Amino acid sequence: MNPLKATLLLLFILTNLKSVAQNSNAEKILGCWIFKEVQFSEQVDFAEEFKKNAKNTVVCFTPDGNFTTTKNGITSNTVNGTYKISEDGKTILQKSDISSEDEDESAEISTLDDKLLAFKLEFGKMIFERK
Repeated sequence: MNPLKATLLLLFILTNLKSVAQNSNAEKILGCWIFKEVQFSEQVDFAEEFKKNAKNTVVCFTPDGNFTTTKNGITSNTVNGTYKISEDGKTILQKSDISSEDEDESAEISTLDDKLLAFKLEFGKMIFERK
């Protein structure tokens, strides 16, 4: 095989692999996830309150780029918004209907498979299991 054909083939393969990785995270995240735990990277004053507020929270992602976050309990609260997965498939960008700022909030997707979703945030890691 001549060098030009080999280079073109390699570029084609790498481009498609990148595309598959991006699509797989965009596809894998679809559905509903229930909050399981938070792992703080350092001690924070709001740790216990955060854990209490996050308990029983369900986040659902739809193919059309919308999400809902529902907290079950005495009073049900639902937050709606939009999301997108970055081109490299490693970051989620979200904008909610209660956001006071006009910019996306982002989190690194540190784990995403059929059963587990974990976001790395500035204060630690949030872990969800598929509902």
